[in-house]
Amino acid sequence: MKQSIFLFTILLWNINVFAQTKQEIYNNPDIVWAGIIDLDFVVDADSSTNWKEYAISDLDDWFKQKTAESNPQKTLNEIIIENVETLQFYEYDRLKYEKHYQSLELSDPLVEPETYGENGKPFLASAFNVFRLKCYFYYDKSTLDFKIVPQAVAVMRPIYDAPDEVLSYDILGWLSVEHLAKAIKINDAIQVCNFKFERDIAFYSAKVFKQEWTDEEAVDNFMANIRRKAETIELYEPYETKRMNSETISILGLDEIYGLRFDADYEETQEYVPWSPEVYQGIRFSMNWIWNAERQQLSILTTDFAPLIFVEDDGRTVLGIQSLFRKFY
Repeated sequence: MKQSIFLFTILLWNINVFAQTKQEIYNNPDIVWAGIIDLDFVVDADSSTNWKEYAISDLDDWFKQKTAESNPQKTLNEIIIENVETLQFYEYDRLKYEKHYQSLELSDPLVEPETYGENGKPFLASAFNVFRLKCYFYYDKSTLDFKIVPQAVAVMRPIYDAPDEVLSYDILGWLSVEHLAKAIKINDAIQVCNFKFERDIAFYSAKVFKQEWTDEEAVDNFMANIRRKAETIELYEPYETKRMNSETISILGLDEIYGLRFDADYEETQEYVPWSPEVYQGIRFSMNWIWNAERQQLSILTTDFAPLIFVEDDGRTVLGIQSLFRKFY
């Protein structure tokens, strides 16, 4: 009996941390909005990059990627190309059909075939500088968390129409991804590469497959409960490690409205009105990409998230997007 209770507790803990599969998402009544999303990441790029040059998902003048490489021994694309013969690639993101090493397009047959033979000149590892991550993206009302769960990653090579314009992408193949629900200590000899990404995701980019609530209803629920739990919930300033105080949390996402009450005496009134849901544009996720050399596998740990809001001037012109606060898992 004790063993059964223990196993049941473990199962509940797993559900509450992250639902890993589409079936788990469907079966979890606390997940009220969920979608599938493709996220493109550029190696060695940050928020100052001209994303229009790459023509990839979401990234533009507002939605950004920021990269902080914590272990610069080798870039991830260099590691993958060096180990390409022993890695298991797949044809599609469902990871069902294996793609053999011989079928990978690792060289350009049109460049210097007289020197390199019919295979042509091998592409440099730096040519494969874009990764496409297939993810589940959902809201869990029980934990007040927006979550992202990686499923597979594609290694891609941009094909240029002009020196500064990407025409399309050639996918080398898809690799499986291990999703880490919590931080683990990895031996330095195994952890050859550790990239820390911040990546903005727009709600409209998700292909929704579970919608008991709309994304606007999910945000409303999220913000209302954040304020309701102001005394106990832990939130942090967007760009600092400083924890927000309960008074600040209690008025997050509210406009302070003043007016006059006309009765026996004139009296100024004050109330707080929730922002329109349209203000919330998406979520910024912080994640660590860790290459495990021993297992030859990519692991991804998502550490925290931040809701993104439009910032406007008095004339209602959009000035940009900023994060409201950070919430750690």
